[in-house]
Amino acid sequence: MQREATAARFFQPPSENQGFKYLYIPTKARIPVGTIRTTFRKLGVNNARLLDIHYPARNTVAVLIHNDYEAEFVELLTRKNVHIRTDFTPFNGRT
Repeated sequence: MQREATAARFFQPPSENQGFKYLYIPTKARIPVGTIRTTFRKLGVNNARLLDIHYPARNTVAVLIHNDYEAEFVELLTRKNVHIRTDFTPFNGRT
């Protein structure tokens, strides 16, 4: 089913909302990226849609996603009581 959906996206016209976005999520500790992906999978997140994961600052993980996936990703995390940091600025030295 997932492979079919992925293949079908190839034959869709380009999105009007092209681009990518980092979302910042608070964490208690730095854990390996593989463990973060496993945790996201347990929450029901499709890891193929997470393009990059890294730690820009202490207690914050950055997740790169396509703009079209943002609403679905945020809604899924909100249902699981995971909050997105909207106040995080990666260029601010005091975050």
